Amino acid sequence: MQTHHFTLYRGDSRALTIELRDGNGQPLNLSGVAVEMRVKPTYGDGFSPALSVNGHTVNVTFSSCHTEHARWSSAKYDLQLTSGGAVRTVLRGTITLLQDITPAAHAMHVCAEIQSGDAVGVEVREGVVKNLYQLAKESGFDGTVADFIASLKGKSAFELAVEQGFDGTLNEWLTALSAAPEEEAEDAPDFAAKFLALVD
Repeated sequence: MQTHHFTLYRGDSRALTIELRDGNGQPLNLSGVAVEMRVKPTYGDGFSPALSVNGHTVNVTFSSCHTEHARWSSAKYDLQLTSGGAVRTVLRGTITLLQDITPAAHAMHVCAEIQSGDAVGVEVREGVVKNLYQLAKESGFDGTVADFIASLKGKSAFELAVEQGFDGTLNEWLTALSAAPEEEAEDAPDFAAKFLALVD
């Protein structure tokens, strides 16, 4: 296990890139491996920064939300790999948090936490930030992030228009939608106006 210490500045975003290699110095293949990092301050709640994996590289993103209201000055962290039920801690260390001088310009701003590299939306409620996947899980959704994203994919406006009787190409549809009102009466199919009335 390696040890690495680093510094964050309160309220700032920070990205780190971690390259993982085996005992022979060869890139470690992370396909099919779950990667997790947890940060535990000396006091207060712990958190997990956003992680994305690309080959043998782990990109770690600390959003400003992780530290903007923090009162702690030191935290411990570790990075774990899980594969086939086996867990291995490959990196650990200490984070020093430097206190900022200039406060944030806005009393409240939206901070999006990216989970598994997929950002599908956020909700801010009394300072609590949740992505849509977390909200869906709380409401009973039982599936992975990939399942959730797949469930969000619906038909395009063009596909709906074709189902409702539009007979033309995508380019004709786009032209019909962007036509000026006086041109619409002459050149564009009636359907575009009807469809727009349906979705307004």
